[in-house]
Amino acid sequence: MIAGASVVMLASAVNLRAQDIPPPTGEKIQYSPYPTKTFPNRVYFGDTHLHTSYSTDAGMIGNTLGPEEAYRFARGEEVKSSTGLPAKLQRPLDFLVVSDHSENLGLAPQIANSDPELLKSDWGRKVHDLVKAGKGFEAFNEWAKRLNARDDPFKGNDTITRTMWQQETAAAEKYNEPGRFTAFIGFEWTSTPGGNNLHRNVIFRGGKEQADKIIPISQYDTVDPEVLWQWMSDAEKKTGTRLLAIPHNGNLSMGLMFDDVTLTSKKPIDRDYAERRMRWEPLYETTQMKGDGEAHPALSPGGRVRQLRALGQEQFRARGSYAGDAAARIHARSLQAWLELRGEAGSESVQVRHRRLDRLPHLALDHPGRQLLRQGRAAGAVVFSAPFR
Repeated sequence: MIAGASVVMLASAVNLRAQDIPPPTGEKIQYSPYPTKTFPNRVYFGDTHLHTSYSTDAGMIGNTLGPEEAYRFARGEEVKSSTGLPAKLQRPLDFLVVSDHSENLGLAPQIANSDPELLKSDWGRKVHDLVKAGKGFEAFNEWAKRLNARDDPFKGNDTITRTMWQQETAAAEKYNEPGRFTAFIGFEWTSTPGGNNLHRNVIFRGGKEQADKIIPISQYDTVDPEVLWQWMSDAEKKTGTRLLAIPHNGNLSMGLMFDDVTLTSKKPIDRDYAERRMRWEPLYETTQMKGDGEAHPALSPGGRVRQLRALGQEQFRARGSYAGDAAARIHARSLQAWLELRGEAGSESVQVRHRRLDRLPHLALDHPGRQLLRQGRAAGAVVFSAPFR
């Protein structure tokens, strides 16, 4: 009896379900549009700018952790910090770019390991012996002098850089796990003309096999972003993968990051320049621990900018120099440059990066260009909206 009742009940449930389904009407039914959208809608958290001991300005002042430890830490593993304390993230990252400075990449670990290739160089032996004698700060100053003079101590010998670069790419390849964690290959090009920061983090879309076909460009090669872009174009052809550059710490550029003339030739920025910059620099870093590239009180002494609590950069340069020369240059030139560029690179090739005016680099809330921005057109300074192809 019990079994028979179960069968009857099941049959009744099936009949009721069939009656709930409406018959086809032939009419097109409009459902929610969102399931058909193809734009990215997942949020991932990571870091596009991390230095290890392979960066000389980190490795020679106490950082002992290399690329492998960096990727392990980002993936959520516990590592021993440079001070010997255990460290672990509460939430692992989804991706990481180890972007060590390309200038004399890996010098510190080579000194620590008394690398034979390093000791073949007179200068290499000099800094090696200084470090081993407990004079690490003096050794760092020796390197800084060569860097600031753009005088590569290993000029003509790419063996050291190539070896360390391939160790970095090997670490990325080892810890890259599609679907769980992305280890991007990258480096930082450390352009500092006149002491002003025009740094870019250069990131590869491909893996070790492609990246090993080149060695990173450095400040020793050039400080001009246009030369960097040409190098990236050549690198794409040589490696068979794509690259992008993310401008870094433009708040320390004294206005040069968004100047209205080119760096070397001092020619006014035109459509070609704007399109090339969009091609190679589709993103821009707005803020980080060393300063805020969104706004500065010197550009807008009143209004809501004060509420942003913009990070300063006094650790690198006196406040007065920024508040004077650079702020005046940016404020005076920005609208003029945008108006001029509107005719050269209209809305099809130059797009506003943020719709909120208080989040546009170097744009004050009370700036006269706000009406222009509402019209959906902006300047060469805000051309970083194209997606990574």
